Amino acid sequence: MELTATEAAEVLGVTDRTIRYYIEKGMLPARRRGLRNFAISLSDLRQFAEEQNMVFQEDVVQRLAH
Repeated sequence: MELTATEAAEVLGVTDRTIRYYIEKGMLPARRRGLRNFAISLSDLRQFAEEQNMVFQEDVVQRLAH
């Protein structure tokens, strides 16, 4: 499953601007989808959250998956 920067931000409880910062700094892997959009794999986001000791909101992921 892939998430947008906005969805990833919701899962981690941060802003999409913060997610874009992590991507630009090379901290969070993502691929471009167009000029302004990113696709972030769920497994990469989960690993990033664990490495950074961030809360990964599984309930938000379940809601987004449906």
